[in-house]
Amino acid sequence: MTDNLDDYLGDFIQESREMLENASECLLRLEKSPDNLDEINALFRTLHTIKGSAGFFKLDCISEHAHQAENLLDQVRNKLLVFSAEVVDAIFATLDFIGALFDRCEQGQALELNEELLRRIARLSVSDNPVVRQPGMKLGEILVGRGAVSEDDVNEALEQQKSGQAPPPRETATIRVREDKIMTMANLSGELLVARNAYEYILQQTDAGQVKVDAALKLLNDNLHFLTRLVNDVHNSVMAMSMVPVKGIFQKFGRIVRDIAKKQGKKIAFVLEGEDTEVDKRVGDMLSDPLIHLIRNSCDHGLETIHERRAAGKPEEGRLVLRAAHQGTDLKIEVIDDGKGVDRQKLLTKAEAMGMEVNKDDDEAVMNLVFLAGLSTNDKATDLSGRGVGMDVVMNCVNALRGKVTLSSPPGEGTTLIMTIPMSMGVNLILLVEVDGAEYALPFEQVREVIKLNSTAVKKVKDNYFIHYRGQVIGLKFMKALLTSGAEMPKNGNGITKKSAVRLSPFEFNREISVVIISCGQSLLGIVVDRFVGNMETAVKPLPAALADNKFANGVCVMGNGKLVLVLNGEKFFY
Repeated sequence: MTDNLDDYLGDFIQESREMLENASECLLRLEKSPDNLDEINALFRTLHTIKGSAGFFKLDCISEHAHQAENLLDQVRNKLLVFSAEVVDAIFATLDFIGALFDRCEQGQALELNEELLRRIARLSVSDNPVVRQPGMKLGEILVGRGAVSEDDVNEALEQQKSGQAPPPRETATIRVREDKIMTMANLSGELLVARNAYEYILQQTDAGQVKVDAALKLLNDNLHFLTRLVNDVHNSVMAMSMVPVKGIFQKFGRIVRDIAKKQGKKIAFVLEGEDTEVDKRVGDMLSDPLIHLIRNSCDHGLETIHERRAAGKPEEGRLVLRAAHQGTDLKIEVIDDGKGVDRQKLLTKAEAMGMEVNKDDDEAVMNLVFLAGLSTNDKATDLSGRGVGMDVVMNCVNALRGKVTLSSPPGEGTTLIMTIPMSMGVNLILLVEVDGAEYALPFEQVREVIKLNSTAVKKVKDNYFIHYRGQVIGLKFMKALLTSGAEMPKNGNGITKKSAVRLSPFEFNREISVVIISCGQSLLGIVVDRFVGNMETAVKPLPAALADNKFANGVCVMGNGKLVLVLNGEKFFY
C-alpha cells in the first residue's frame, strides 16, 4: 500500500464502521419487513460501497466477504432466494467479520478469509457464478479465476506478507465534525485576531504618547469585555465540536437485543428515545461498554420468556426502552424494561451468603448490591450473564465519570436504571468558599442560596444538626468535617490539611455563621463554611491522579494567581 493511500486508510475505516452500523440497523428492519425493497437496495448499496472501497485499498479479504454477501442479497432482491432467517444470520455474521477485519487492519495485523463463513454463504446461494467457491480455495485462486489479478500479482503480495510488511497501528482517535461547526470556529478565530490587533494598537498609541494612560485603561477595559465574550464563544464552539449524537452509540444495541431474543426464544420490542441528544465523544465511548452490560442484563435477567409472560398476564412481547436526555448540565440515560424485576429476597440471601451485612429496610442499599462484583441472582450462569460480572463495570464507569446511578425495581413491574453523568469539563460558573484557610469551589448550578445566620438558630438532634430554611427543616453539615472524613485535601498548594489537625467539634455558639444551601434534585442541605469568597467563571480541568480517589472532588481550576482550587461535587455531601 502506498503512503498516500495509507494517509486515507483511517478515514476509510471510520466511514466503513459507520456503514456497518447502518447496515445492521437496516438488516434489523428488514427482518421485520423482508419485502421492503428500499431497505434491501440500501443494504445492497452499503455492501457494494464497502467492497469497492476495500478493493481500492487492496484489502482483498474485506472485499471478498462483502462481495459474497452482496451476491446473496442480490439473489434476494431478484426473487431468486427467500429472505430466510438463515440468510439474515449469514449477512449479520458477514458484517461482524468485516468489522473484525477492520480492527485487525488498524492494528497492523494480517487479514485472513473466514473459510467457514464463505462456505456457509455458498450453501445458501443459488448463483450460477462460473467461479464457484470450493472448500479450501485460497483468495488468490479466486481472484485469478475471476481475472481480477494476475498470478504474478498474487505471488508478489504473498512475498510482501511473508516479509512482515504491514501498516503500523493507528491509535489516533478521530471525531467527525459538521461543517457549520467548523465555520463557526473559523469566524471566531477571525474575531480573536481583531481583538489582538486592538490591544496591539492601544499599546502602540500609549507608548507613542498619543493616548493618555486613563484613556488607554478605558480602551483596554472595553476590549477586555469584547475578548471575554470571544473566549466564551470559542470555548462553546470547541465543546460543540466534541459533541456527537448518542445515536452512534445506541444504534448498535438493536443487534444485541435481537440476538439475545432469538437465542432465548423471547419477544422483545427495543425502543430508542432521545437519539439526537448530544454527548461528549469521550464520555460516549466510555459509556458504550456499561450500556452493553445493562442491555444484556435486561434481556437475560429481566425480561421473561413468552411462556412466563403469558403466565404473569403480560403481553408476549417484552419492552426495553433506552432513553437519553439532557437534565440541566447533566446527561441522563435510562434503561427501562417491563420484566420481572430484581428479586430482592434472593439478592439479600446471596449477600448474606457472601458474609455481607445489609440493612434490609434500606431499599437503596439493597438495590445497590447488584453492582457488587461476583454477586448475581441468576442461579444458572450463561454466556451472557449470571456470574456477577458486568454490573460492577457499570458502577466503576459511572464513578470514573463522577456520575451517579439509581435503580428501582418494584416486584413484577420491571426495572428502571438511571445514570446521571456530568457533561464535559469546560468553563463553569463557580462559588468560591474558604474552609480552614483553604479555598474550594462549588458548581453554581448546585448552589440554591448563600445565607448568614446566628448559630443559635441551629438545632441539634442526637448527632445531627438542622436549620429552618424558607418554611422547611433541612439538614446542616460542616464542610470542614466532611472534607476530613475521607481522603486528605490539598491546601491550595501550600500543604496538606491533616485529618488529625482538624477539630470536628461543633462551632462556637452565639456567632454568625456562613451557610451554603445546595440542592440535589428536590432535596436541600446546608453546608457551613468559614466565609464566602465570591463567584467567577473558570475552566474546570480533570482531577490529577493523586486526587482521583477523592469522593467529593469533581475537578480542579486554576486561579488568576496560579493556585489550584478543588471543585467539589455538592451532591456528594448528601450521603
